[in-house]
Amino acid sequence: MRGVNQKDLSVKRKILVSVFFTLLVSVLFTSCFITDLLAGAAFNSVSSEVESRVEDAVYEEVAISEGGSPLSDVPRNPTGKVTNLTKSDMDNFIANYYKIDEYLHPSEKDDVYIEPTEEGLKSVLNQYGVSGDNALLKYDMIFDCYTVLYEEILNENQYVSDLKGTPNDPYVSYWVAIDECRKRTNETDMAVVRPYRDTLSTIIAPNL
Repeated sequence: MRGVNQKDLSVKRKILVSVFFTLLVSVLFTSCFITDLLAGAAFNSVSSEVESRVEDAVYEEVAISEGGSPLSDVPRNPTGKVTNLTKSDMDNFIANYYKIDEYLHPSEKDDVYIEPTEEGLKSVLNQYGVSGDNALLKYDMIFDCYTVLYEEILNENQYVSDLKGTPNDPYVSYWVAIDECRKRTNETDMAVVRPYRDTLSTIIAPNL
C-alpha cells in the first residue's frame, strides 16, 4: 500500500479548518457579532497591546451609559438592502477592527461590567469611522460580504474545488450557509468590500 503523503494530510487538515470557519462565520454573522473563541484567536495572534486596547472614551462615552437594547440575534438586513458602504468606511473599519471588536466582548474596567448594546455598538462604529445612522447595517454588510468572498478563497484550493458539487462533497452544508449570507448582500456594497478580501482575512481569521 502506498504510504500516506504527510504534505497532503497537512493540506487536508488546513482545508477542514478553513471550512469549519466558514460554518462558524455564517452562523455568527447571523447574530451580527463574532464569538469569544474567534475573536480571542484574532486578538491574541495579530493585535498588539496598543491596537487591542479600547480607548477610554469608548467606555466613558458609550459602554457605561445605562439602558439600551440588547444586541440583535437576528439579521438586521435580511434582504441585503444597499447600505452605501464607502471606501472610508472600510479603511476605518480595518484600522479600528480590534477597538470595535473589544466593545463587543464584555470586560471589566474600573470595576464596571461593560454590556454591549445596539446603541452602544452604533456609537462605537461612528466613533471609529463607520459612519451614518445605518452604521449597524454597514457593519453586518461587511461581514456578510466577507463570508461570500471567503467562498472564493476556499474555491481557490484545488482540494475543495475538486470535491465541490460531487456526491462526495463533504461541505454541502457550508455552501448552503454561505448562500444564506449571499441573500443579505448586494452588488453595490460587494464592490466596495471586494478589494479588501485578503486584508479582512488577515484580521478576522489570521490563523487560517
